Amino acid sequence: MFNKLETICNKLNNIETKQNNMDTKLNNMDTKLNNIETICDKLNNIENRIKCIEIKLEEISKETKRMDSHVSFVEDIYTKVKSPFHFLMNKTDNLINKKQIK
Repeated sequence: MFNKLETICNKLNNIETKQNNMDTKLNNMDTKLNNIETICDKLNNIENRIKCIEIKLEEISKETKRMDSHVSFVEDIYTKVKSPFHFLMNKTDNLINKKQIK
């Protein structure tokens, strides 16, 4: 009888040990799940920030194209006006120099 009781106690202890091991494993799994959730939150945050950067980059690209167009316009005008402008400047310089000589 005592032997049976001891066997039952040993089995109960064995079951309790297994339950404790399972509890530890479940706690570890909970911790890992929490870590995964944290990582997912951070990834979502990064994804949202990347979307904002893409939107800003698109705006910058549009503004850059407009600026390129403006620079081309100014260069075109300068190309057309530089010869007459230099001609006038040279004539003006000549007139000024002639007046200074007198």
